[in-house]
Amino acid sequence: MRERCNRFVPGLADAELDQHSPLVQGLRPVRGENVRVERELRRKRDGSLSRIVHSYGQGGSGFTLSFGCAGDVLKLVEEVQACVPPTPLKAGNA
Repeated sequence: MRERCNRFVPGLADAELDQHSPLVQGLRPVRGENVRVERELRRKRDGSLSRIVHSYGQGGSGFTLSFGCAGDVLKLVEEVQACVPPTPLKAGNA
């Protein structure tokens, strides 16, 4: 999967894996509250902001929600590329 992603988006080849979160694929998780489509708000050890964009929790509605979520993810990735700092989805996220 990683090789295909690197071919599709060559810049991913230098992406850092988060040692605290295992690499998971093929799951269809559902969230109790809502779908999560947002940027990671964590600071890395060097003080820079994480460049992780989350999109999960669609469960069995993944195909139905995929187009809207993909559009949101694209906007978030463009923010990362433009060095725009991430903002929380709702109060209390940090």
